[in-house]
Amino acid sequence: MPDPAGVDGRERLRLHQARHTYASFMIAAGVNAKALSSFMGHSSITVTFDLYGHLMPGSEAEGAALLDAFLDGRSKDSESDDE
Repeated sequence: MPDPAGVDGRERLRLHQARHTYASFMIAAGVNAKALSSFMGHSSITVTFDLYGHLMPGSEAEGAALLDAFLDGRSKDSESDDE
């Protein structure tokens, strides 16, 4: 039976671990969930969220703050158009 340790004594990276690492790096790089789902060959984005949702940045509070900032920016833009 082949030795699972690599040349330097560390465990070799298995295919499943490599896929998870790839997905984790894609998320850290800012790739959106739909694109990641496609890259990973998942049957739906639900599979991607179930497997990797815990790694995706953001929360409900952050989402609300981003929407507030967006709407505030639009309000300021429309006020300057009125001048």
